[in-house]
Amino acid sequence: MNLKTQIAAVRYVMTAQRLVTSHMALFGGDVIDGFIFQAVIAANIAHVDSTPDTPSPWADLDTPQVPLESRRPIAISALAASLDMPRQTMWRRLQRLIKAEQILQTPAGILAPPGDPRGNAYDTALTRNTDLLTAFLRDAWLEDAARDGERLAALTLLERPDAPHRTVGRLSTTFILYVITEFARRTTGDLVDGYIQVGLALACASPGRDGRPRPMAAAPTRDVAELTGLAEETMRRRLHGLVTGGFAERTPHGYAPIWMSGDSASNLPDALSIGVTRLIRQVARLGV
Repeated sequence: MNLKTQIAAVRYVMTAQRLVTSHMALFGGDVIDGFIFQAVIAANIAHVDSTPDTPSPWADLDTPQVPLESRRPIAISALAASLDMPRQTMWRRLQRLIKAEQILQTPAGILAPPGDPRGNAYDTALTRNTDLLTAFLRDAWLEDAARDGERLAALTLLERPDAPHRTVGRLSTTFILYVITEFARRTTGDLVDGYIQVGLALACASPGRDGRPRPMAAAPTRDVAELTGLAEETMRRRLHGLVTGGFAERTPHGYAPIWMSGDSASNLPDALSIGVTRLIRQVARLGV
């Protein structure tokens, strides 16, 4: 992908990620618990959108959430692998969600029951997600003609009055989790660091508080903290770790992700491209 499309994709991830991290407040602002909770939901219902020729009966806002009997449990080991986390760490964190009765432990694995704790606000978030994805696809441009054709097909579907908001939201959630997990896996291995790197990229591509472009395309700690919803002191410590690991650089104007540099040999743009291509293809197929 060209740099403009990379930035548009990062902007979409960080604006639509509220589908994933809006659960943070339920668990004391813990980002990872929010990711785990949404990863359980995504795994339980991924199969309902897996057959393009058979539209999901839970596609739009006029339909209910996927019922419990139609959800498929996920094994703890599979859930840990999906987020690249040690199984013991995953199990320890799951205990909080089980204790809070947000997820269920069954003999076959972990289930998230219907009845989103965010209530009707989540339906509003789904509609907003469709709007954000539409804006992203309008800004994007894929050099490969076939892939750009899929982008246009996806855009046509999203612009329909009867766009399948629930299905699109499920696909978007999987995409967001994939990008953040891959950013973590290909750098420090820490999920929060993956999340921060996406946020840092967007902060550096955004105008400063005065509305003017940032010098050196860098962002101060405070701005990245506000964008990601993390504490400023936590962000300062995390950004220092990314610099030490060679994944970001510190400038007089703030921090910048090395992977967005034209001279970088990072494989993060590749991970972003894979995720975008997969999402566009899945959405385009919904209109077939």
